[in-house]
Amino acid sequence: MTQTTIGVFNASLLLAQLRPQSLLAWQRVRLANSLAHGGEEWASVFSRYNSGTYNSQYMLVDLSRVSLGHSIREGALTVVEQIPGKVVHSDQTQALRGGYWPSYNVPFHVEIYNLSGHGAMWSRYGEDFSYDLCPRAKMLRRDQAKVSDLKSLKHVMRYNNFRRDPYARGHPCKTICCRDDLRPRRPRPGGCYDTKVTDFQMAVQLVAEAVNGPTTQGGLRPFSWRSFNLTSHRGLPHTYNFPFVTMRPALRRPRDPRDPRDPRDPRDPRDTTI
Repeated sequence: MTQTTIGVFNASLLLAQLRPQSLLAWQRVRLANSLAHGGEEWASVFSRYNSGTYNSQYMLVDLSRVSLGHSIREGALTVVEQIPGKVVHSDQTQALRGGYWPSYNVPFHVEIYNLSGHGAMWSRYGEDFSYDLCPRAKMLRRDQAKVSDLKSLKHVMRYNNFRRDPYARGHPCKTICCRDDLRPRRPRPGGCYDTKVTDFQMAVQLVAEAVNGPTTQGGLRPFSWRSFNLTSHRGLPHTYNFPFVTMRPALRRPRDPRDPRDPRDPRDPRDTTI
């Protein structure tokens, strides 16, 4: 499961649906991850007690329905979208068979798109709020065929060539990996904070690679808090210029002190279950 955030521009949804007694989104996500056996069931569990907080598009990939080089069976990709008062989901396996599924903070489902206020924003501000015509949609359509391995996937996901890419129109945040701190006017420390990538073989082992911090691709300067010292950042690195690191589960069987065949020292603090 992965997700991208959905903006809600329809303030009436927030006023009508949010309650202090709401069940928070992360709690429902954790429950769905633990209880569901597939995308359809995940959507059903997640939809209960919709809080309308942290509204997102969630993408569920069922690896058991994918046979590399052979077939992608129905139910391989389920797309779930939440806004206050409404959760919509659909099987988008057919789109995945076409090669890729993009996600970039604009709702896919028409009902969610319109209720969230994106349609009104498109009418007022233009195609930046269009699912098909926003800059990231155009860039991903153009560049997705270049992805052939993990290295090329990283390149696309960290892509920011705002000075030369015609779709970006000179804006450092109208690109795949946004750098809002590079805006010449009213810069702010926002945008693409990190990137996580995996492939089929890695995913079945619950392994991924991740990098912390905004992109430096194409010679962009690393993000530094130097220009944003008035923004609270206690405990965070001063400058972000890190490589990708591999992340995998660290699960270990607890030692059974009654089993004489278990050679591990029960006093060893490393012998724990994480």
